[in-house]
Amino acid sequence: MTIFFLVMMLGIRFFDFRSYVIPDLFHVFLILGRIMQSSSLKEIFFRGMTGLCIALPLFLLSSIMNRILREECMGDGDIKLVFSLGIYFDLFQDLVALLLACLTGQLLSLFYLRRKERMIPFGPCICTGFLIVMLMDGKLF
Repeated sequence: MTIFFLVMMLGIRFFDFRSYVIPDLFHVFLILGRIMQSSSLKEIFFRGMTGLCIALPLFLLSSIMNRILREECMGDGDIKLVFSLGIYFDLFQDLVALLLACLTGQLLSLFYLRRKERMIPFGPCICTGFLIVMLMDGKLF
């Protein structure tokens, strides 16, 4: 399962860096991969709720900021990615991964400011945060 997860992360990084779009097929494969890994319907439901607890506040915050700034702040693909990856971990690990994604995004924005680009692909940052949490496997916490 780890190799599947890594391949998906590399694909998402590639697409998001090149086109600023994360194809929905990646989300479908990530969700199906988690469903196949689950042992019961109860676990699938619990993991879905965990992903929703992470993605829903992010969606609401993004919607509010889009209205205030009158431009897109975060794409829907990024929010779907947070949900798709959020179903693999528990709530605390998801929050740590999101924090690491934001820190990675801040570092990436420094390079993009030099190039005077306004859009920054956040998908690779999300992938990096979740990969760090996956590699730590809960041992850090």
